[in-house]
Amino acid sequence: MVGSQTESQIRQAEPDATAMEARISKATVAVHGLPAVEALLFPDNAKPMALFAEPGRCQVLAAITANLEDSTTQLATAWSEQDTGYAQQLSRYASDDSEFADADAALSVVLSSMVQALESINGSKLGWPLGLRADGVPQPFRVESRRSLHSLENIKANLVGLEALFTAGEEYGLEDYLRSLQGGSAIADSVLAKFKLAQKQAADLKPLFPALQAGDNLDSYHELHQTTYELTELLGEKVAALLGVSGGLNFNDGD
Repeated sequence: MVGSQTESQIRQAEPDATAMEARISKATVAVHGLPAVEALLFPDNAKPMALFAEPGRCQVLAAITANLEDSTTQLATAWSEQDTGYAQQLSRYASDDSEFADADAALSVVLSSMVQALESINGSKLGWPLGLRADGVPQPFRVESRRSLHSLENIKANLVGLEALFTAGEEYGLEDYLRSLQGGSAIADSVLAKFKLAQKQAADLKPLFPALQAGDNLDSYHELHQTTYELTELLGEKVAALLGVSGGLNFNDGD
């Protein structure tokens, strides 16, 4: 869908940037975001320099990235706005301007977001391509960023970001709160160890798409899948139980 929709936009490209951006803003979600950018920059069966022979491709790319910039700016503002931002709602739970009734509600949504992101890595970014959700038959075309071969870099970046959310860097974060609870330090250590192991495993692997197409040995990819599964279980079950909150829905329950 992404490839066909971006090619359709190229055929209808307009030289006026404002008109092109308006067209993209009303177009299908298939041309909104990084997958569409990747499809334009890394088309199947094309030499990179040949891209510049299509003026429409540059116009569509500029319009899609402008739309993406607008969306991410809105998201960043919604998070960080001083009085009504989502970060403020989380930290000011139980106040009139927060949607969270108490600390448990705020903790639950943070932990659930982490669990759901890990389930996406484990299920969508690894499980589907490796065939673990398709009767053992590898699915190369389900690999994220298959055109640019950045699937493993994406997963590592996801893991680095989730670890940063867990630790809060030099600030007081979920890790620190866990360590203040009885038995929490051992669990926090386990979570951090799994994050480091998964990041190392992802960094050591070659791009997934060509490995699947070539029928390479996939044991190392399965090891990463297992590590992310164990990390998901740690956060969704042990951390959630210690905090007394919900870890969120399970990726496999079909909800």
